[in-house]
Amino acid sequence: DGLVTIISGLYGILLVVVSSAVTIAEVFIRPARPMSFELLFIYLYLTSILFLVYVYIFLLHDNTLSTKRLRKAISRVSLRGFSRRDVNNSSTNDDTGSVFMSAETASMLKRQRSKKISFNDKHSSNKTGSFYLRLGALGFGIGSLVLDGLTLGEHFDERKASKIECRNTLFTIKDILKLVFTFTQLYFVFVNSKMKIMTNQVVSKMGLMHMTATNLSVWVRTIVLETLHTLDETDIHKHYEILHRILFVMWQNIGKRHPRPSLANLMASAEDGQDGSSKRTHRMSVDCSSSNRGLFMGLFLFVALIISLVCFYSMLHEVEYETEVILLSYATETIVYSIALVSTICAGLRMCSLKVNLKMKSDRLEETLIFISLSGLYLFGLISLIPGVFNTDKVDGIMSVVTGVLSVTQATLQTVFMLSAMRFSARNMHQVTKKPGREFVTFLLLTNFSMWMINTLETQKPEHNKMQLELYGPNAWSILVHVSVPLGIFYRFHSTVCLSHIWKNAWKMK
Repeated sequence: DGLVTIISGLYGILLVVVSSAVTIAEVFIRPARPMSFELLFIYLYLTSILFLVYVYIFLLHDNTLSTKRLRKAISRVSLRGFSRRDVNNSSTNDDTGSVFMSAETASMLKRQRSKKISFNDKHSSNKTGSFYLRLGALGFGIGSLVLDGLTLGEHFDERKASKIECRNTLFTIKDILKLVFTFTQLYFVFVNSKMKIMTNQVVSKMGLMHMTATNLSVWVRTIVLETLHTLDETDIHKHYEILHRILFVMWQNIGKRHPRPSLANLMASAEDGQDGSSKRTHRMSVDCSSSNRGLFMGLFLFVALIISLVCFYSMLHEVEYETEVILLSYATETIVYSIALVSTICAGLRMCSLKVNLKMKSDRLEETLIFISLSGLYLFGLISLIPGVFNTDKVDGIMSVVTGVLSVTQATLQTVFMLSAMRFSARNMHQVTKKPGREFVTFLLLTNFSMWMINTLETQKPEHNKMQLELYGPNAWSILVHVSVPLGIFYRFHSTVCLSHIWKNAWKMK
């Protein structure tokens, strides 16, 4: 198993490096790039699709015990003079409960433990991705599907006007495979993110690592092409940036088994009409108390931001309003970052009385993604701030410095707050009822979504960055923007995921 893990990891690194090198080389030899470049991505998409077909045909079968059969088997257990209550009390000791199992029950448990897959995370501490993260992947995935469909339509139009049939055929095949890959992967991850594969680990680890590398390769290719060709800014590549994370976790969980349940737990599962080991359960309960003020204030800020963006785009190409457009964009950022900074401080002060669960295992991948994406936000904030320092005699120069400092400061404090608050839990029933600080967490959740919209729709515009363009030049600035902004945008999105986790779990007693 360890050897397969190492080999699959090396295989994933090799795929990402090769595809990145091909993408960079593709830029310098356009338009007569070799068809082998297209064949590489055809291989990536096709292999991923074939692996998903393999999973659905050979792994995703409901071959587990039915509740009726399990209840019938348990009813045959010889209790040897012990009462039902005694057996239930034995749930604290798995070995005690297993003494009273019949041969049939033991056989069924053995079959249960040798199943191909499991969806039950009840007895496991392995995190398989938040529902909100999957929801974000779904939203970005829909955008990606729309873009792939439009790109495919363009190829058919080009084919009518061009006589290079072979090259256009490869383009068409590649884009069709990309469309199919995006859709099948999106459905697979959204529905089966909690799946843990127990058998065929060689194929499974190689397949999931191949899909992870494919998403990273597509993300790198999109960033490079957008950078060097200054395409219209779009966040479609966020779909692949997010998906390579729920896939990496699934790759980590291959072969990890749950503790063997006791007889009493099995009897309780049978009484509840559930199969406690492998049935997929999608149940969600949401307590929205102590969130109303934060919710409506966040919605008010979001509406104000929409109005500001409409004004920004309506005056964007009007020469007489050039100064007003720049000041409007900087003023919007300053207000939003200032409010978010104050809210972060208030949330920390209100929640400092909660209990810190030191025994809670941290999600290292979650924390790593926060720091990596934060580095992109730092980079964009600093490269935007430096030109303002040399233009402090102008109003827009001063505003550029202010927004850069506020952005970096707010993100730093928010990161500290999130990494701490994800380990918080209620100390007593008073905190469970009152939920101190929850209104600020709700407001921060919506505010990060607003900042995500600012970074996506406003701060990348050339009209917003005239000083930066003059200092760095259009080519260097384009490269810096397309490297840093996607990570900064991902930081804002990932912050909403972490804040939603805090919003749901921090005021529960553990």
